[in-house]
Amino acid sequence: MRASSTEFLKQLNRGLEQIDAEGLYKRERQILSGQGAEITIEGSDGPRKVLNFCANSYLGLADNADLVQAAHEGLNRYGLGMASVRFICGTEDQHRALEREIAAFLGFEDSILYAACFDANGGVFECLFEAEDAIISDALNHASLIDGIRLCKAKRFRYTNDDMADLETKLQEAADARRRVIVTDGVFSMDGTIAQLDRICDLADRYEALVLVDDCHGMGVLGVGGRGVLEHCGVLGRVDMVIGTLGKALGGSMGGFVAAKQPAIDMLRLRSRPYLFSNALAPTIVSAGRRVIQRVAEGRICVRRSGTTPSASVPAWMPRASDCCRDSTLSCRSWLATPPWRSGWPRRCWRKAFTPPVSPTPWCLRARPACAPRSRPHTVQSRSRAPSRPSSAPARRSASSRRSYRHACTRQGEGRDRSLDGRGIEAGNRRGSGADQDPPHRHLWH
Repeated sequence: MRASSTEFLKQLNRGLEQIDAEGLYKRERQILSGQGAEITIEGSDGPRKVLNFCANSYLGLADNADLVQAAHEGLNRYGLGMASVRFICGTEDQHRALEREIAAFLGFEDSILYAACFDANGGVFECLFEAEDAIISDALNHASLIDGIRLCKAKRFRYTNDDMADLETKLQEAADARRRVIVTDGVFSMDGTIAQLDRICDLADRYEALVLVDDCHGMGVLGVGGRGVLEHCGVLGRVDMVIGTLGKALGGSMGGFVAAKQPAIDMLRLRSRPYLFSNALAPTIVSAGRRVIQRVAEGRICVRRSGTTPSASVPAWMPRASDCCRDSTLSCRSWLATPPWRSGWPRRCWRKAFTPPVSPTPWCLRARPACAPRSRPHTVQSRSRAPSRPSSAPARRSASSRRSYRHACTRQGEGRDRSLDGRGIEAGNRRGSGADQDPPHRHLWH
């Protein structure tokens, strides 16, 4: 082996050792069953069932029988995969049908599918915005938005998370740009804060700016009709582009999309590199995606929404979307299909810490005393929607809106640990085991 290769590997090993010493080494844990609210994992005494608080399957659709059947129908009719990018021979009739259905559901002229939402965010900025433009991005936007913005030549501005006064300042600083674009997450998944899209759109109207929203965590869950943060905030028709995914509430598989006016979508089809050079979405994903969009649009997803009467198939304990998904947030990474207080609680729960670089904030590393399980899921009251303040007034955020997702990533304290480590070993069974003991922030639970 060349000396350069040996030195390179030594450097990597030193970096890995440092990451592990800091307690930030991310060990992938294996699931022995399908994704769901209750999953089977390999524990210290063999396979066992645990409650899953980690997944983004907010509506419990990742193992939904109707969607599985739709995927089988797509597999039987269209086969396994496309073996081609879209513009060569990878576009089926159902690809275009899904794009039209997504656009109609969200109230846009058209949409475009990507292999993943990361690809969508990576491909939207470079071909739509140029050096004469200015992109004004929220400081806590998702990594895919940050990376996508870096790929384009537009001027970049960053405003403090959810701070409308700072956003207005940045809009004024970018006054000489040909075009100003406000970019924000709909739901900031690490904190759970919902972007104030009504006020953002007011500022966009005042300063003639465009608005682009990544609504991956809100789509299908927020809003009376499940149309996400845009519907929740009452700004349908006021946002220029929305980016979403089929990999969270809408089935939990994969695939991202951009919905916008027709000229923007046409330009993405011609110039967006992740779209041009990635295989088309597999037929199974497209078929299941069409089914879930149709079901959400028809109001047939098992979430009781305000103003509707639950059908006999909807369990009475399931929360209304307006109750569990307000400005505060989704009360945990996955809303349980079986409520824990009715399923033999206390039981083992599988939780996953979000540590740097996934989460840049330090609160996930602080200690918290252990506490008994609550008798009901912890929810956070929403921030009230007050009328928009004058531009000179500072934007304030309530304590409840700042808590948001944090309760779902609360810290480990002293005593028995109810979580599992990266190897699927019950941490509670090996406390005080000396060298094998993990750093105190490795396992997180209520």
